[in-house]
Amino acid sequence: MHIDTVRFSHILETSVLADLDSFLSRTAFIVSHKSESVEILLGVLWYLPVNSPIIIVTNCPRKSMEEIEKGLTEHSTHHKEVYLVHQKDENIADLFRRYGVQHILGKDGNIVDGKGEGMYIGTLCGLILTLSVPACFDGCLIF
Repeated sequence: MHIDTVRFSHILETSVLADLDSFLSRTAFIVSHKSESVEILLGVLWYLPVNSPIIIVTNCPRKSMEEIEKGLTEHSTHHKEVYLVHQKDENIADLFRRYGVQHILGKDGNIVDGKGEGMYIGTLCGLILTLSVPACFDGCLIF
């Protein structure tokens, strides 16, 4: 096995960083959220690139959504695209139902609880963003 050591100064001399901004602007980050405070959520967002789309999929109690929305609106001023999706949103569940993705739906017709299911939703939203189909974001908030 051959291990090559790369120095940071060498990375700065390449075109990698020039392409990185373009790459990150087309890379969506999915944040799974349940009961963490707005402060913790903002702390996570602080580490993500400001020009990358961020999709927050939350399974918090519905009554907490307003507090999260307010906190994101007031304090995430640097990020250009932040999407907040509730895991139990009927529009998202309906989308999965219409396309035959039944295994993610519970007996009540909503998406079941789970971090994997939230990531599944976030991945779908990321795909929709690349296809430029904003109409599918009826149940999402854009800040």
